[in-house]
Amino acid sequence: MTRFAYHVWRDPEAVERYARAAVDMAEQLDAAAELSAALEPSPWPIASAGSCVESMQVSLRRLALSREARFTDQRERIDILINVCDALFKVGEYAQVMSFAMEMRICAINLRDATSLVYGLNSNAAR
Repeated sequence: MTRFAYHVWRDPEAVERYARAAVDMAEQLDAAAELSAALEPSPWPIASAGSCVESMQVSLRRLALSREARFTDQRERIDILINVCDALFKVGEYAQVMSFAMEMRICAINLRDATSLVYGLNSNAAR
């Protein structure tokens, strides 16, 4: 459902319906990884300041899901941490960005994921 929502991006109402259906389905299944994927940020830019706050809240919810024992995809956790850093930066929570960036770097080092490590270093250095 989530992937399908991305393909109907020209119809914002349809995107919202399909994305909401994906979240509802994952919540009913009580599936942390699937719920996190359903909550993944949309591929288009966020326009308003209110949307930035909402994006931050969703990113933090995804992070909480990624910390559950049943969530085992460490690469996905790195992506979530990158999204959290981006969302927090957009709302001016710079001190929090640094702690989550450090956590992301540690995860990337533990996985020997050079791409994520370089991306994290570059994106935070640019700030």
